[in-house]
Amino acid sequence: MRMWKAIWLIWTAAMLLGVPAWAQADDGGDAAASTDPRVQARQAYNAGKAAADAGDFAAAHEHFTKAHGLIPTPHTQYWLAFCLDKQGKSVEAATAYEKFLSEPNAAKAGEDRVSAARERLAVLKQATAKKAEAEAAAAVPAGPVEPAPAASKPQPVTSLRLHDLQAQINDLESKLRNSHSQLNLLSQTILSGGTGGARAQIQFLNQLSDAFRVTQAMFVLDGAVQYNQRDTTGKLAQQKEIPVFSGLIPPGDHTLQVLIKLKGHGYGVFSYLRGYKFEVKSTHSFRTTGGKTMTLSVEAYERGGVTTALEQRPALRFIEKEADGLNAPAQ
Repeated sequence: MRMWKAIWLIWTAAMLLGVPAWAQADDGGDAAASTDPRVQARQAYNAGKAAADAGDFAAAHEHFTKAHGLIPTPHTQYWLAFCLDKQGKSVEAATAYEKFLSEPNAAKAGEDRVSAARERLAVLKQATAKKAEAEAAAAVPAGPVEPAPAASKPQPVTSLRLHDLQAQINDLESKLRNSHSQLNLLSQTILSGGTGGARAQIQFLNQLSDAFRVTQAMFVLDGAVQYNQRDTTGKLAQQKEIPVFSGLIPPGDHTLQVLIKLKGHGYGVFSYLRGYKFEVKSTHSFRTTGGKTMTLSVEAYERGGVTTALEQRPALRFIEKEADGLNAPAQ
């Protein structure tokens, strides 16, 4: 009777403290050599708590994973989510928090942990939704765009894969539209009589100083993306001349949309620029003439003078040169 009373007291204390009962039971001093799953689970659980207290959440997650595999409990499920959260693994942490909150016995882990899990899950879902919206907005070319859909609630973590798939489909549709625009451009040139068509040569000239580095350059001609490169290594910034488009084009009016993204690369007293990011957009309309070649140079330069703040200097300008003939050499 005394043994059963002791076991009952241990179980009651464990429930009040919010930890699994097996994590508080006495193993009789031979836990290291025991093959009892309860003893092994307790050892892994205690090791996970020790690692978490020391700030080593990767190791703590491994220990809690072992404990949960031996004896699944709401307590270990909460700690699994908590450790993922502390490692910055937002998507995995949100999934783990959802699993913990769906446990029928989640309350046994303590109301404070249930409340904390709900708050963190809401924060992670909102952050994930904002990140997805920002990535989608960054992929939209400069210039007129379709109206944005009505604001919607943050997407559940379980739908993130569907969101990624939809993004890939949208990207493919965009490429198909661009190909269709280029085919239309070519067909219009052919229908205009071939020899009566015009030719366009578009190039980008980087005249910026070393205080700025180009991280993205996008050029859209008559609705079709002709050039779009992103780079954070500095290779794109080193290209002072970039050919954008060279080919036949229907005579008449055309529109070129340009988006240039920059990153500050200051030094000395201007070292603060390293944390700055800039975005320069511009739209330019030009006209081509049958039987002639239009050379359009897009120059990124620094406007103003020595008194102009560096962050206000990046700008774009367009230089047109027209020559007779359709075989003018590329600039």
